[in-house]
Amino acid sequence: MITFLQETKLMKWGLLSLLSLVTGVVMAGPRSVCRIQQYDDHSGLSQWRVTGVAKDPQGMMWFTTWNGLNRFDGYEFEVFKSMPGDTCDMSCDRQTAICLSPAGDSLYVLVDDQIPYGFDLRTYTYGRISMKQFNRQREQKGLTFINFDTKYNHYAYIDHTGTRWTIYRDGTMRYWDTQLRQWTDYPTGKEGTMEVNKLWADQEDNLWAIGRYGFYKIEIYRNPCEIFPQEQSALIRAFLVDNHSRYWVSSREDKTVRVYSERNELLGYLAPNGTLHKNYTQFGASVYCFKQTLDGDIWMGCKPEGLFRLRETEKNTFAVTNFQKDSKQRFSLNCNDIFDIQQDARKRLWIATFDGGLNMVPDLKEDPLHFLHGNNGMRLSKGLDKARIHRICVTHDQKLLAATTDGLIIGDASEALATRMEFTIHRREPGRESSLSNSACMDVMETSTYEVLVATESGGINCIPTDSLLAPELKFRHYDTRIGMPTDVTLSVFEDKPGNVWIVSNNQLLELDLQTGHGHNYDAVFWQSKFHFSDAHPVRLPDGRYIFGLQDGAFTCRLENLKKRAFEPPIAFTSLSIQSGDLIRNVNHLDSLILNEDQRSLTLNFAALDYKETEQVNYEYKLVSSQDSGLWIHLNHNHTVTLLDLRPGKYTLCIRSTNSEDVWANNERQLYIEVIPRFEETSEAQVIIAGVLIGVVLLIVFLVFMYYMMRRRQHELYERYMDAIAAKQKRRQTGDVSAASNMIDVISHNDEDDAFMARVMRFTADRMDDPDATVDEMAAAAAKSLSGLNRKMKSLLGVTPADFLRNARLQHALDLLQNNEDLPVQEVARMCGFSDAKYFGRCFRSKYGQSPSSYKQKKK
Repeated sequence: MITFLQETKLMKWGLLSLLSLVTGVVMAGPRSVCRIQQYDDHSGLSQWRVTGVAKDPQGMMWFTTWNGLNRFDGYEFEVFKSMPGDTCDMSCDRQTAICLSPAGDSLYVLVDDQIPYGFDLRTYTYGRISMKQFNRQREQKGLTFINFDTKYNHYAYIDHTGTRWTIYRDGTMRYWDTQLRQWTDYPTGKEGTMEVNKLWADQEDNLWAIGRYGFYKIEIYRNPCEIFPQEQSALIRAFLVDNHSRYWVSSREDKTVRVYSERNELLGYLAPNGTLHKNYTQFGASVYCFKQTLDGDIWMGCKPEGLFRLRETEKNTFAVTNFQKDSKQRFSLNCNDIFDIQQDARKRLWIATFDGGLNMVPDLKEDPLHFLHGNNGMRLSKGLDKARIHRICVTHDQKLLAATTDGLIIGDASEALATRMEFTIHRREPGRESSLSNSACMDVMETSTYEVLVATESGGINCIPTDSLLAPELKFRHYDTRIGMPTDVTLSVFEDKPGNVWIVSNNQLLELDLQTGHGHNYDAVFWQSKFHFSDAHPVRLPDGRYIFGLQDGAFTCRLENLKKRAFEPPIAFTSLSIQSGDLIRNVNHLDSLILNEDQRSLTLNFAALDYKETEQVNYEYKLVSSQDSGLWIHLNHNHTVTLLDLRPGKYTLCIRSTNSEDVWANNERQLYIEVIPRFEETSEAQVIIAGVLIGVVLLIVFLVFMYYMMRRRQHELYERYMDAIAAKQKRRQTGDVSAASNMIDVISHNDEDDAFMARVMRFTADRMDDPDATVDEMAAAAAKSLSGLNRKMKSLLGVTPADFLRNARLQHALDLLQNNEDLPVQEVARMCGFSDAKYFGRCFRSKYGQSPSSYKQKKK
């Protein structure tokens, strides 16, 4: 961001010297004002010796210096010069002039006043141009480098308002004052120091003046307001337009009241005796409000001087009567700090005090006047009789509203007897969305469509329909920062046409459409002055202008002239970084971008080329894809977007902005981005990966299926072999002598396996009752080694030889217990090869889930 070393704005009181040239007449200031900013090497320029200026077709500013070419986007400078190792044959970087080529695709620069080079605006590279070609183009196309008018030693310019300007070499600026019909010096503060050598104007009323050190940007603005003249700085507190089209202005610090005619002539200063003096005269009291009643009297509320009545005895001469609090008089005012005065349909006068609540005069013809309030008969609940009231309002149907520091007071002013009126107060209620947004109320008014608007100190505007004012609970509609208003601080509110209101805030003026909630804000950028508004209620003057009070004066303007520029600044891409790499600066021509497999992140810098007030420009962006239409993301004044970890696909990056007056422009710029997928992210890779995964799953399923099939086959063979052993044992018990030779039939349908198992089973049957039978002996009987026996039985039956022998013995034991009820358990264990009855019991329980004794008992 550029730091401006020198900046001059037209200050509002700087106009006073111009306005007071004709004493006693409110005059308009110049139609245009200027803002001057200086840029040099402290601001980012590569060298303070600036020699030329040009603007490319995209709107970017370029400056030649003795240290290369500088690009300016309104925020910062980028320098382009010869560098070691490049292909440019430029001997030095002392560039002395610049202009745009006829085709607009490059800049022509002179090096050392002699050698022309072309700077390609697409590639940002230099290339030498032959002097013959350059001279021919100068003759045929009229190429010119900017220079100061040496003949007249000045520069003449007419801005977009029609104001004529003259800028001299020493920086003096003059404008033609159409009212005075003479050239008038403009107070820039740089006269004699700016030293303008060359000057160039763009189409937005920006003047680019090359000086001795760097350059100056002279921004010419339309002057939207006219400063109201006064002798000294003072807070303007109140206004009144009376029945004779005179208007009255009061100031607080110097306690003056000025009266002007409808032709804006100063009629005079109100003196304490009621006469108008042409010379500066103090009234002696700070007037906080005015009110002219139906009988023509003008009432002035003061702080702390009470109430004044002005009764005109002859033209511009008034009889003055003062009413103040008198503790000895019951029906006197109860407070001398008066902030507002209104009259109802019964011609009663209502007075808002700032510590005594409401006061009311029931009959203005009485002498002396009687003031009713909470201390002498008015029915005000506890606390309301001490209310601090800023403003009061009487609606079309005679409802009385009072904006106080602690809520909104409402009563029915149609009641004939004030002593019978009842008042209610509405405050902010925690937890209820439709309650008053803030109890500190500053202003209240009724619109032409019979809605009540309440301006709060820090809660925006609250709106309620008039027909529900006497309801015990009111529903307020809120206009605040949640709907886009720039601030919630509201001092006063007024309506200029149905449905359109203006809100005075601390430092800005807001226009609001009540139906749509849309509006405009007019702040320091628009006014070109840092105004601080007072809570004086603005009024419309006889000539159609509105007058606004300030903390140190006032200004007038026509609301219809408050229009912001419709300028739509183009958005330029200024630099790009991909995957946190080096900045690429020649990117303004891009409309599409392809990111390869390893590029997933980028940072794009951009700028809306509005050189008026670049710092006031706001930006938004959104990223659109085939799956997402995107939402606009507000960037405020940030002009950088970073996109991280983009997925493969096609995107559209959309960027838009406001202009420098915060008006959204139709300047959306798009960048199409395509992210190339890695191989594993392509559709082909996805198909291959899916095929492999499916194959692996099928293979696993197949292997699991085969495993279960194998286990099932092993289990079936195991059961059949066990059954064969059990059958042999039964035959032995019956005395069948052939049991030993006919061990098994064909079981496995494999002769080798059946022969092997016949040997194993023969050994098992023969040694069934031998507790000393070992696996080694089984291997010898089966004609296998011990390891071979183990592998063979595991693969064929899924059990080890030891398990096979033990399970065969337990199966035999089960048969014995089942078929021989009288046989003891110990004898069964012995007959099955178990030398230890307890071990037999544990093995039996492990296999069959119960002890041998329990099993035997159940069989009985």
